[in-house]
Amino acid sequence: MKIKKIAANTLFTLGICLAMTITCLAGGMNEHESSLYSAASGTFEYEGKQYKAAAEYLAQLQAYLCRDDIELTADQASAAISEMNANVAQGVAEGYIIPVENTVPANPEPVNPGDGTESPAEPEPGDTKEPGDTKEPGNVQELQPGDTDKPREPDDSGKKPNSNGENTDSNGQNGENSTSAADVEQEQSTDIDNSAKGDSVVTSNGTIYGSVTEKQQQKMQETLATRANKEEADAEITYNKADNTIAFLAADGTRYTLPEDIKADMFGGVLGFIQGLGIMSCVLAVVSGVALLASGSMKFQKKKPSYSNHKQRKKIRKVTGVVLTFVLVIDIWGIGSAVWTQMSYFNSSKILDSLSDSGYYHEAYNDMMDEVHAIMKTSGCMEDICDEVLTYENFMFATKNQIQLALKGRESSATYEDIEEKVVAALDGIEYFTQESKELLGEAVLVVYQSSVKNAIGDIAYALKNMIITQLKLTGALMAVSVVLAIVFILYSERYMHRGMRKISTGFLVAGALAIIFSGWLTICKPYASFYITPDYLYLFLAYLMEYSIKVLVLISVLTVGIGVLLQLTVMGMKGRLKG
Repeated sequence: MKIKKIAANTLFTLGICLAMTITCLAGGMNEHESSLYSAASGTFEYEGKQYKAAAEYLAQLQAYLCRDDIELTADQASAAISEMNANVAQGVAEGYIIPVENTVPANPEPVNPGDGTESPAEPEPGDTKEPGDTKEPGNVQELQPGDTDKPREPDDSGKKPNSNGENTDSNGQNGENSTSAADVEQEQSTDIDNSAKGDSVVTSNGTIYGSVTEKQQQKMQETLATRANKEEADAEITYNKADNTIAFLAADGTRYTLPEDIKADMFGGVLGFIQGLGIMSCVLAVVSGVALLASGSMKFQKKKPSYSNHKQRKKIRKVTGVVLTFVLVIDIWGIGSAVWTQMSYFNSSKILDSLSDSGYYHEAYNDMMDEVHAIMKTSGCMEDICDEVLTYENFMFATKNQIQLALKGRESSATYEDIEEKVVAALDGIEYFTQESKELLGEAVLVVYQSSVKNAIGDIAYALKNMIITQLKLTGALMAVSVVLAIVFILYSERYMHRGMRKISTGFLVAGALAIIFSGWLTICKPYASFYITPDYLYLFLAYLMEYSIKVLVLISVLTVGIGVLLQLTVMGMKGRLKG
């Protein structure tokens, strides 16, 4: 009886809509399987009316019967045909078998707004309708998983094909992509920053609806080639779209879930080192200042007539000069690193650009549409019935809005409930859906949409920024104080101004050189490449963001070195004037 159940379920229960062009590419059907398929392709009579199976379920049955491992006997085929005939009433009740004479009009009557019912239809014999029941003849009262119905024909009224075969409205605008930027902004949250607006159809870097150019594709492949193998990686980082988290699994078994587990102990070594540098620089600056003051080595102090301690003061100036120059190097490097981090890793504009370059929006949009198409297919609609509702521009706009607000620690106020309303409106052409069924479909699509526009990147960046600021706020204040003290002590401890200026310039030059060396190490070693990061767009995002951060670091380094060079030129000018 397994064959009977399979045949019945295939025809009446499964909600998998395949195209009618599916053909038997394997062993084909034997004569018994062909007889079963012919019986399923025929008409069924129920309560005086003729019905037929929906085309997509015939295609599913055809694909099943064409499998190499399926070889029905005459008895099995006969039993399956009997099972189908016995389930006609169930198929009609559930909407899997549709009336032969019923076709969807090219211009279906619209649903009366607000009344929750469809346009009135003439009742067929045998149909009953309870008071308050909005069910149309043949409709399904409640949409269940696997429920299907006949897909509507597209309404092309008022449109004409353009040279590319696409439908355009009477003004020649493409019907799918005629939404203006103003309309998009009106549909979404009112607290969206202008910089978060979605790209146009063709972006400045050649991206078209999330696809990539050949040059971009080549760069992606070259970047992905640098990724470590899973077996050899120091850690594995994966993005779980289902719960919108990023999991970090170290080789020693340590596991973190981001952003939930972002805590100071994750970066204890690095943060502790930076905090130690800040405290040390401030202590060294204060101790140096005390030593200079105690020895009377500051220019504003009254000097004694005796020169008995001149050598001692000179030695103290020399030692404190080296120490204060070292303090300047630490402080300039620390402050420059803070600026670099803010400009690179917490730069909302660059984060959005890196996501775009990595192909994230394209992949996320495709994943979303796959889910929506599956929902439509299961319910018997055309797969692309929501394509005009869930456009790429609107999706990217909403996603960028969510990320940008997350980077500010704010929740998006947009609920995108209009998506549900538009889906219900798009389903109005399907006669056999009740208003309740349409609303269930609209709600299902809305859930997918809301889940798809969320992205963990913004939440993680904000959590990291918040944690760093919390842990290093005091350190930053200490470095700011120590750099001021160091400059003041250097300038006032030297008899000649140009000597102090030379030490300050040395601090800038050494700090800039260290930053250049660090940027070179990042460029060559690519620390992110030692991790196995999936999916591909997450690895590309980190690689592109790191690539940009290196450029920022080089720029800051060059500016720091430039300041040092200018100070050295100033020193040379001061020495020249002194000699003159």
